Amino acid sequence: MKKPSALCASDLHWRIDSPICRTDDFVRAQIDKGLLAKSICEKYDIPMLVGGDIFEYSKNWPELIRIVIKSMPDFICIPGQHDLPKHNLELFTKSSLSVVEAAGKAIVLLEAGQILDPSELGWPDQKNWLVTGFPFGVEPISNRRRKNGKRLVCMIHQLITEAVDPFPGADAEIGHKLLSKLAGYDLIVSGDNHQQFVATSGDKLLINCGSMSRQRGDQTDHQPKFYLWFAEDNSYEEVIIPIDKSVVIRTHLETKKERENRIDAYIDAMEHDYEIKLDFKTNLDLHIKGNNVDKETEQFIWGCLEE
Repeated sequence: MKKPSALCASDLHWRIDSPICRTDDFVRAQIDKGLLAKSICEKYDIPMLVGGDIFEYSKNWPELIRIVIKSMPDFICIPGQHDLPKHNLELFTKSSLSVVEAAGKAIVLLEAGQILDPSELGWPDQKNWLVTGFPFGVEPISNRRRKNGKRLVCMIHQLITEAVDPFPGADAEIGHKLLSKLAGYDLIVSGDNHQQFVATSGDKLLINCGSMSRQRGDQTDHQPKFYLWFAEDNSYEEVIIPIDKSVVIRTHLETKKERENRIDAYIDAMEHDYEIKLDFKTNLDLHIKGNNVDKETEQFIWGCLEE
């Protein structure tokens, strides 16, 4: 029977405040998810690999930091943008994640491309794979190769999608194409995109784990998951995270939509009642005449436009 080598996750977004869409005790819900991960890792004596955004905010109340330390398994991670003050890697020591690291709960890969051996970091049975990572904002190195026949895992935090950009101008990487570009890695654990998917290219594997919890009203149908990874044959198994679907509501989204519809209706009415002139100089001239702008100021404005 195969034994798992690691539990993969990303975008945990731990927070002490409750998202507007949640009707439950959200801190308790997060703790339950953390304890599930902890029980799995302790059962198999494996590390958790987290592809960034452990926290929702880079600086948090001591209470939340204590909860994370007590509820989470020992983990190896890279920082995502939410973990970094001002999204700046140089300010890492001012972050909550740096406190979790100092407490011995996390091993944080800050040096881009640094390779670690989990068997030397507290998981003695994990001798057939190595792990590296690239913090948010750092491009991953593509020319890596296995060492001594060990599989190589890479953690990255950048927008990666299954097939197409999630919105215009997103400039996202496509999963299977990224695997071809980063062919030196057996497994890529990616974070940032909160929708989970798995991509393959030949015998290479990319797991975009998605968000651990539902923090937006449009995630009512999102099913959070962890992923068990098996170094033996570079395979994976999904771990369904139990949720109560009823605790995420969309009322605030519907209220917002109603408000936007009222604004749109007002604009439509204005367009029917008044002639909208698109010429900038015409509109400026109307503004000057309608606001009793003195002659000297008017001459200065037109002079600036002519320069």
